[in-house]
Amino acid sequence: MPGKAGGRPGLVPLSLALLSIASTSLLAAPILSALLLCPPAELASAVVDPVVLSALAVSFATATITTILALALGIPLAYTLSRSGRRLRAFVEALLAVPVLLPHTAAGVAILSLFGPWSPLRPLVSALIDTPLGIVIAQAFVSAPLLILSARAAFDDVPVELEFAARSLGASRLKTFFYISLPLARRGILAGALLTWARALSEFGAVVILAYYPMTVPVLVYHRFLVGGLRASQPVVAFLILLTAMILALLASAGVSPYAGRWGGDGPVGP
Repeated sequence: MPGKAGGRPGLVPLSLALLSIASTSLLAAPILSALLLCPPAELASAVVDPVVLSALAVSFATATITTILALALGIPLAYTLSRSGRRLRAFVEALLAVPVLLPHTAAGVAILSLFGPWSPLRPLVSALIDTPLGIVIAQAFVSAPLLILSARAAFDDVPVELEFAARSLGASRLKTFFYISLPLARRGILAGALLTWARALSEFGAVVILAYYPMTVPVLVYHRFLVGGLRASQPVVAFLILLTAMILALLASAGVSPYAGRWGGDGPVGP
């Protein structure tokens, strides 16, 4: 089929193929160098380092909580945006884009401004500084918009006629949402949840402003680089690369495609 992606290497001009090889090499070079230049003994030491494992536990736990929070609060907003007028939708989505586009250290400062000296929320600031809650708030601010926008796009693909049919048969609006709209949008929602989790897991800038401790993995890498330079931080990075590869392999074996923006996809979404 003409629209089918993949499987047609003969259609790619040689010049574009060579540029693609160069691009892939440039992207792969830092990954390979971090792995190949790390002494195996130091990599093995990082794998069993209790500080590294503790940081991993904090990162995984907070990213998972962040994703659950984003699902609970983001799905209703995504559905409302999908069924709202164009002007309201454009305004809200512009607001959602700000945390994604801001430098993430600036995002952390923006969160702290809510708890400034003249803010009524000032007494709550101690609950955020150097606490897991502060990590979750920072992660959610920069990553939840990814879930909301992905879920909104998924709800856009749900035929409104099906919802009207369910309503005409006596289903309430809430029941129609849970039994018709939500199941049909689940692929886009789950893809957005995966992106949100991955983004939260890798967040550094906003987190380090609010909570240097307990250390997440990105903060630990930064800390070790400041204290010991490349030699001290490289084993942790090499461990993270291997761990990421394992996670991607598990997702692929489960039929999850984090690249196509959907679950179980085998190529670009579209005609």
